Amino acid sequence: MNIAIIPARKNSKRIKNKNIKKFFSKPIIYYPIEKCIGSKIFDQIIISSDSNEYIKLIKKKFINCLFHKRTKKNSNHMSTTRDFLNEIINYYKFNDQTKFCCIYPCNPLLSKNTLTKTYNKFRKNKYDLLFTISKSSIGKEALFSLKKGLIDQNSISAENSLNSQYQKKYFRDCGQLYWFNKTHIIKEKNLFKGKIGTHILKENEYHDIDNDIDWEIAKLKFKIVLYRKIVFSCGFQTMPKN
Repeated sequence: MNIAIIPARKNSKRIKNKNIKKFFSKPIIYYPIEKCIGSKIFDQIIISSDSNEYIKLIKKKFINCLFHKRTKKNSNHMSTTRDFLNEIINYYKFNDQTKFCCIYPCNPLLSKNTLTKTYNKFRKNKYDLLFTISKSSIGKEALFSLKKGLIDQNSISAENSLNSQYQKKYFRDCGQLYWFNKTHIIKEKNLFKGKIGTHILKENEYHDIDNDIDWEIAKLKFKIVLYRKIVFSCGFQTMPKN
């Protein structure tokens, strides 16, 4: 059995009601739900929220989803992803063979292709956990800290002076989705300990939305992806020039 879990906590700090804010014509959380349904991977989609308002809104469109009212303990900003996932797994008593995918709600660029590829990779390689990553434009060698307004010399890496092409390549968590098995999420306090797999996304396949500027950038990316789909469906092999 494959279970998708989409968290939708109400009190987002930087963007009010971010998880249900309209992204073009519909609430942003509708996009990942629709992709989960369209992928035909999941036997059940669980929406986990602390808000009756959110549940009511989502239930109007997706009546076949399972709605989990999160406890107060796991609804504050101090609760972790592992905390509310454990709550759901224990509440519904899923068996050890169940595969789970936690998918974050502000995910309009998520594609069925990403869901399929990550699921197949997770299952084939028998990972404890698999998550999406992207190449970081800045390696840790290029970073430094300040002390009283001046560069802290102790924070400068020996590789800082190297040209960027010779620096190590680093990756970052996209904050998009995590495939995992029941045993791993219950036993491991550190989710990234064990047999951990990754799937690299391109820049146009995700955008981490933390503030209003991120929101507008995500909208631009969404338009570009949509435009490319229209262009290629018309038979063009490359993007037409102006």
